[in-house]
Amino acid sequence: MNYQLFQLINDLAGRWAPVDWLARVWAGVHYPGDIAASAVIAALATFIAYVADRRAPVYPTDRNASTGDSRAARIAG
Repeated sequence: MNYQLFQLINDLAGRWAPVDWLARVWAGVHYPGDIAASAVIAALATFIAYVADRRAPVYPTDRNASTGDSRAARIAG
């Protein structure tokens, strides 16, 4: 997906969410506490995903890159 399109969709969704929340409370579908609890759960899930991503090991794309024994080095040497 084009990054600019992604950014536009993200901006629109961010602006639309509070309107949707207020409409649900006004229509009597949810209590304000439901909305607050879902926001807390979403923030917690986002934080857990962020921490897990930061702690995940990063592996080099070439299996032998960490030892310096890459295919290019073997061909050149």
